[in-house]
Amino acid sequence: MATVLQPPLVEAAQRFVITDVSWSQYVQVLDALGDRGALRTAYDGVSLELMTTSQLHEWFKVMLGRLLAAFAMEANLATKSAGKMTFRREDLERGLEPDQCYWIAHERDMRLVWEADFTVHPPPDLCMEIEVSRTVVDRLAIYATLGVPEVWRFDGREFTVLRLSNGEYDECEASAEVPGFPVGEVIRFLDPSEDVDENSRVRRFTELVRGSL
Repeated sequence: MATVLQPPLVEAAQRFVITDVSWSQYVQVLDALGDRGALRTAYDGVSLELMTTSQLHEWFKVMLGRLLAAFAMEANLATKSAGKMTFRREDLERGLEPDQCYWIAHERDMRLVWEADFTVHPPPDLCMEIEVSRTVVDRLAIYATLGVPEVWRFDGREFTVLRLSNGEYDECEASAEVPGFPVGEVIRFLDPSEDVDENSRVRRFTELVRGSL
């Protein structure tokens, strides 16, 4: 069981939910927003949520991504990153932006693909969700409909690995997409109260990984 952090002080996110939204309206909103910066959207076929993210949210996202990158380097694991790209499918009427997403099992298939068509190409093998502020729209249900095999979720206190099974996500003790990733240890490198710089966190994590591989 991973150590549970004390609840961090998080500025409440601003959110706006629009109901009875059609697919064409959703696409029009995305087009109108353009470069949305820290703004995230989620569309479940009916409701569209627009939400800002806090500075702490973004820090957690970046640090977790750096830890995965450090592990991948040490484990010689090929990954392709797509950041917070808008991941959507018109035929399923679902769409959202992950905090981070990666192809791992399908890295070679997607290495030179820069405009993915998710009716043809596989969904990201792994998506990260930072949930220091709860969303209204059920983002996990959207991921499940889109067929994302694994989601890593961090709510500011607990880190969990969720694996898609029969249309729903089950909590797992280990990652199937990133075998050997120290799930039970990673949370201590995400403690915002510890007075240590980011590079030192990554170096310490790398030393831990080297000792376990």
